[in-house]
Amino acid sequence: MKSLLLSRRLAAVLLMALLFFGLASSAQAFTPLSGEQVIIEEGEVIEDDLYVSANTFTLKGVVKGDLIVIASVVTIAPTGVVEGDLMAAGQGVSVDGRVLDDVRIAGAMLMLGQNAVVGGDVLAAGYSLDFQSGSQVQGDVVIAGNQASVASQVAGDLIAAVQGLRLDGAVSGNAKVTVGASEDVPPFNPFMFMPPVPGLPQAVTIPGGLTFGPNGSVGGNLTYVAPSKIEIPAEVVTGEVAYNAPPPEEAEEVVPPPTEAEIFLKWFIRLVRTLVTLLLVGLLIDFTVPGLLRQSVVSLNSRLWLSLLWGVIGVAGFVFCLFLIGFVMILLMIILGILTLGDLVGTTLMTGLWLGYTLILGYKLLTAYVAKIVVSACLGMWILNKIKSPAVEHRVWPTVLGVVILAFLWSIPVLGWLVNLAVILFGLGAVLLLARDWYKDRSLTKPPAAPVS
Repeated sequence: MKSLLLSRRLAAVLLMALLFFGLASSAQAFTPLSGEQVIIEEGEVIEDDLYVSANTFTLKGVVKGDLIVIASVVTIAPTGVVEGDLMAAGQGVSVDGRVLDDVRIAGAMLMLGQNAVVGGDVLAAGYSLDFQSGSQVQGDVVIAGNQASVASQVAGDLIAAVQGLRLDGAVSGNAKVTVGASEDVPPFNPFMFMPPVPGLPQAVTIPGGLTFGPNGSVGGNLTYVAPSKIEIPAEVVTGEVAYNAPPPEEAEEVVPPPTEAEIFLKWFIRLVRTLVTLLLVGLLIDFTVPGLLRQSVVSLNSRLWLSLLWGVIGVAGFVFCLFLIGFVMILLMIILGILTLGDLVGTTLMTGLWLGYTLILGYKLLTAYVAKIVVSACLGMWILNKIKSPAVEHRVWPTVLGVVILAFLWSIPVLGWLVNLAVILFGLGAVLLLARDWYKDRSLTKPPAAPVS
């Protein structure tokens, strides 16, 4: 599993390198080509960098600069020459020609054909990699994937992270290999039931672990990571052989269940936080807008069930308004795009987002604080009235008493959720009714318009 994880990480690094170097070259002059099928015929010469996006791409001619290709199938024919770098990504990438600099390829099926000659390094990440006998790499080879067969002549080092690796070529430098267990069965081939794609390289079948063919050799040192030691023939490696066991999988940390004291402390802290927050907001409202809480309480006491109805209407209205803002914003952006008024699209988007944010913020303040404080004050007054306490006329104590009681109820599982929902609906409805009454009174007291002379 560790080798597979390393394979995925190395594959991700190779893919990022492919993308990075591709983008880094975009500042230079280049020739773009696209289409269903793009073929650079033998004898044709591209004098600068070539960028290709196609379903299938075949190079039989010469590219004087870099070649960057994204296609389903990429083929560099034996007559094809790339004088710069080759960067290709697709379902299948086959290199059977000459690349004078580096090769960076990513895809499902990757192949270096028997005629392939690479003047620099090879970085490859894919499901199946087949570097055939006769191919030559003048630099290093760095590969990652599920399975790989390397029969190339490699002048530099070999770095591989795969489940199964068969080495049947000569590596002049050092080899650092991470493989899976030898008894690993090759996993399911994702392409075995797909329709055949013309030109797609065929997947090799390599067992797990590290195996050597009759022509396999390492001129330097061999360092390998595997679940168990592998018998390495003495004549295969010129230098030293070092085996490293994969790091042990970290055991999941067992978190002991919280003690009763920890549960109580967590509950108490949450309770105190709720108390302090609501009391501070309640005091702020009472001292900045004197009489607002008292009027809201009177509205809730006198129209209890009507407040509940208005609370439900308020929640439904919030959802509808939020949907309406989003719908109108998207509709306006589409219309402005059709009318080619692109400069106004950004303004429309920002206005819609601002309206939506303002609506959400207002709803949050009303339901999380104001509605709860109103119900708390109403509950506190009702209790103080029942016990005939003179504190019922105080500006603060009824709210404090109601907040304390509701905070305890909110901390009870299941019941707390139901109580919180009821408090929000009743409190929000009372505030909305009070706002409606204020608007009606304001409309009735509005002075008549002056007669037009």
